[in-house]
Amino acid sequence: MNKRIPIFLCLVFVINWGLSKGVLQLYDDLIINESFEEVSLEQVFKKMHKKYRIFFSYTREIVAAHKVSVVIDKQPLEEAMDLILAETDLSYEILQGKFVLIKKKVVAIEKAPFICGWIIDKKSGDHLPYATLRLRGTPFGTVCKKDGSFYLQGNYPKDSIVEISYLGFEKRLVPFGQLTSRPCEPIQLERAETSIEAITISEYLTDGISQQGQAIKLQPKKIRTLPGLTETDLFQLTQYIPGISSSEGSASGIQVRGGNTDQTLVTLDGIPLFKLGHFFDMISALNPSGIAEAQIFRSGYDATESGRVSGLIQLSQGEKIPEKVERGLSLNLTHAGFFFKSPMNKGKTGIFLSGRSSIVDHINSPTFRGLEQRVFQSTRIGEQIDAAEEEEDPDFFFENTFNFSDFNGKLLHKAGKKNTFSLIHHFSRNEITYLSELPSEELGAWDSVFQRNFGLGIHWDYDDGKKLKVHTGLTLSDYQSYYNFELYRPEDSLDFTSIEVQNSLVDLRLTHEYIWKKNERTEWKLGGQAAIQEVRYRMAYDHLDFEEPDVEQFTQPSILASVFAYRRHTRDRWWLETSFRTTIHTFTNDLYFDPRVSFDYLITPHLHLKAHSGIYHQFVNQIIQWDFTEEFINQQIWVIADGGTVPAITGFQSSIGLKYDKKGWLVDIEAYRKRNTGLTARNTSFVSAEEEYFINGDSYITGLDVLVKKRWRKFRTWASYTLSSNNYEFDEFLDERFPSPIDQRHRLTLTGLLDLDPVHISLSWNFRTGRPYTDVIGRTDSLIEEPDNNFWVSIPQYGPPMEERLAPYHRVDLSLFYEWVSKKHSNRKISMGLSILNIFNRENQLSRQFFRDYWDEDVPEDERGLYLVDKVMLSRIPNFSVKFTW
Repeated sequence: MNKRIPIFLCLVFVINWGLSKGVLQLYDDLIINESFEEVSLEQVFKKMHKKYRIFFSYTREIVAAHKVSVVIDKQPLEEAMDLILAETDLSYEILQGKFVLIKKKVVAIEKAPFICGWIIDKKSGDHLPYATLRLRGTPFGTVCKKDGSFYLQGNYPKDSIVEISYLGFEKRLVPFGQLTSRPCEPIQLERAETSIEAITISEYLTDGISQQGQAIKLQPKKIRTLPGLTETDLFQLTQYIPGISSSEGSASGIQVRGGNTDQTLVTLDGIPLFKLGHFFDMISALNPSGIAEAQIFRSGYDATESGRVSGLIQLSQGEKIPEKVERGLSLNLTHAGFFFKSPMNKGKTGIFLSGRSSIVDHINSPTFRGLEQRVFQSTRIGEQIDAAEEEEDPDFFFENTFNFSDFNGKLLHKAGKKNTFSLIHHFSRNEITYLSELPSEELGAWDSVFQRNFGLGIHWDYDDGKKLKVHTGLTLSDYQSYYNFELYRPEDSLDFTSIEVQNSLVDLRLTHEYIWKKNERTEWKLGGQAAIQEVRYRMAYDHLDFEEPDVEQFTQPSILASVFAYRRHTRDRWWLETSFRTTIHTFTNDLYFDPRVSFDYLITPHLHLKAHSGIYHQFVNQIIQWDFTEEFINQQIWVIADGGTVPAITGFQSSIGLKYDKKGWLVDIEAYRKRNTGLTARNTSFVSAEEEYFINGDSYITGLDVLVKKRWRKFRTWASYTLSSNNYEFDEFLDERFPSPIDQRHRLTLTGLLDLDPVHISLSWNFRTGRPYTDVIGRTDSLIEEPDNNFWVSIPQYGPPMEERLAPYHRVDLSLFYEWVSKKHSNRKISMGLSILNIFNRENQLSRQFFRDYWDEDVPEDERGLYLVDKVMLSRIPNFSVKFTW
């Protein structure tokens, strides 16, 4: 292990211990000793809050114009406040020794009643940030600050009811007059133990990441930074959740609890997405600024959703009409983006727009060079890039183009109080071209990749505000992928080698469902879905001297018809969710049943038991490719179940776990087991069943996810660990199970976040067991006879599949984040982020492959044979981003 890793771990421990000591300071004998010179009044209050833990309550408008110059020489708080406000038109009131109300010196305001205090958890005493207080039947209210404090003043009727609410807690109703007659003091909320919110974790990892039931929720707007990121990239954020990772170190090529990448369903406002990344998944294909919320399901989801056997990620651009205009521009070293949200039509309509476009055609940044090196290393294109940079041949010609873009939009319209209509659009595109010519060798090569994902959705939602909700949705998703390689002679432009890979997938589905809330404890959902799916793929290899047969599938439109039922029931200490789905697939002519059940039981208010079990079916999936070939860039191919060569995948999964949450501690432990049958793999050189191009098999996955997190006021730290076993079984060529190519037995991440508002620092150490690979035990030499020349080729003889493992993988990532907020206009912000992936530039192995080599009789004996290619993951990659919001 790198010697700097223990030093890093010690540093995290020292920071952790120091901050835990600092937050225990008391308020006894509070003496102020400060000096300010032309400092804004708001900054004075912030500094005194941070240093002395004094709570200030004020409106930004009344303090924004004031600057003070004052020297406070070891004086009590009251005398210090007299000096600070001496030359302003403001007054103050000190409550409970540490709560300071700042007010205008206006009689009318002084006479208006007010309420103040702070909201806390009755059991733990923790402050509840951003709790909501609302006067029932009116638009008036307030939101607590980050420390849970609040202040609300006005001439409201004394019998007005103040509704105090916080996610996961019972609502509390208190008359306004009752709160005005009491001093500013804590108001306690009890955790809701009779509803689904009883198992809500308001901060699962950090601000903006929570858990409710089986779902982990991400709100990118509230997440400032995580290690290695300059922006809140949704798919990279998910990899900090135990059980979710990317064995290839990519952004969007994620695996949920051992499932393959294609076994996780990702939807954007109900539209299935079949391409999640740009530049071979190294950059996510969605602008995080345009996503309001993401819900992630690792341990199963109810049967109203279908199509994948591993996980579910639901993305939403927003479910409520914006109250005000929000817009922003962002730029980093690979792309630029924008987002726009606005109410329209007097608040009845809302619009959401976001998009990004690459800038690497104009700026050859170190970030892109690092990603390019990772993608094309040890390939023909990588060699061409190196040759172009070194200019080994003066006649060598090399040209490349690379660009990507994505755009998302949503139009939301309220028709009265009960009906909502929405129109959703998604588009993402990748285009890569590499052209090279070497006149001295009379050779030219051309590689071209084009990928596009288009989505459209129309939804109608009805809510009577009492018991009944109705949803109808029509979605279309159209995915197109094309790869072409040509090797030619520049003089006559005659192709003598070409490779072509085409893939397309169209998914059109109609969903209709009813949600009936019988009472506060029971909810039903009934509905149906009809889908039309069409898939086409073609792989062709042509050569002047020989031609291999094309591999092609073109499906006639297949229809899936499903009906589903869902029921959620809660009692005092437990919650039960059952669901069932029946599907008819016209292509396979089979009937599929998907029963699922989830259960939670509150052992104590802070400890609960959770369990899930279910059956899942998947009808479109990607072909498993054991390794890359040396001829072209590996392309993932979508296929559809046909009842023969490609069966439907059936997934069986179950999980059980415990969760403990109290006083800043969170411990989450969950064990799971999965079995997926009907996987389809492409036959390759180490598979003996050469008469079959596709072979079928199963996967067996068992694992344990552990999260231990502790939060102090300014510091959060957690350790996430996964122990798993992921094995394949393909009887057509091996009688026993062997490790999956993405099997990594141990995964450990240690993370620390330090909040020094407006600066935020995050650091993490990631460890992974090395990936398995198939070793070579020998070679076979064959003579190739051609009219002009005879030559030999060495063909590898492989040992047992995936029996060997690469060296363990570990890296350290760092991020710095700064946010500036305008004093006069709080909605105007400038955010800047600096990140470094793999600080120590460790060469972590990604894969090991053996390729055949060609030679003639003139080659010395000791130089004949195979050649070995080791690929490494990301090198040290810096990135910088800036974002303007107004």
